[in-house]
Amino acid sequence: MKILSYLLSVALVLFTLGVSLAGQFGPPEPTAKEYKPSIGIGYFYSESKMKSGDTGNLVFKSNQVYLQGSFSFVKNWEVFGRIGGADMREHAYSFKDGMKAFGSLGVRGLLYDDGLFGLGPIIQANIYSKHNDTTISGGVPQRLTVGNSWDGSLGLAARIKTSKVVFYYGPFVYMARNKLKVQNDSNTMKEKQNMGGFLGVNVSPIKGLNISLEGQYTGRFSAGGTVNYSF
Repeated sequence: MKILSYLLSVALVLFTLGVSLAGQFGPPEPTAKEYKPSIGIGYFYSESKMKSGDTGNLVFKSNQVYLQGSFSFVKNWEVFGRIGGADMREHAYSFKDGMKAFGSLGVRGLLYDDGLFGLGPIIQANIYSKHNDTTISGGVPQRLTVGNSWDGSLGLAARIKTSKVVFYYGPFVYMARNKLKVQNDSNTMKEKQNMGGFLGVNVSPIKGLNISLEGQYTGRFSAGGTVNYSF
């Protein structure tokens, strides 16, 4: 069984590197204890490449800060939610807007666990507020709006666990949409590519406290971290 665990681990590493790198999903193993909650705070810097037939490729950048809560509803599984603020920038249109509310909902858990190696899915969805800005083009001011913004991801996470440290990684697929409105022209933007990968580490220096650092790659690099306390 240990040999199978190592083979699965190596296979997932190779597949992940062939696709890309890692994201703000957290390890598949719950941060909350069984039938108990956890709370935390986090920060994530996101870069997403979007496209439409009219605008071509655009890169949207965002700083996100949030509060996170989770609850383990059964052994090795939990639901989690986030609420916080996210800004938005886009270089080609000189677009910039400050923090607006956003929210997330997800579930994660282990389908396989032998103590050292674990494997399980992560499902996550995010929805964002409308962002606005007025820019100057050819000496004429124009109003830009980015709205109806959302994304959803499905990942397969592997984790390798020691007494205080968890390494996790895996591939994921995702969808992202927003609507870019310039004056009276509106374009629906979607993800440039819909596969990526993630890699992270979770450290538990004291009982109940978890600190995670993560990165992801989907054609652009994004990274962040969370601090959680489990009751």
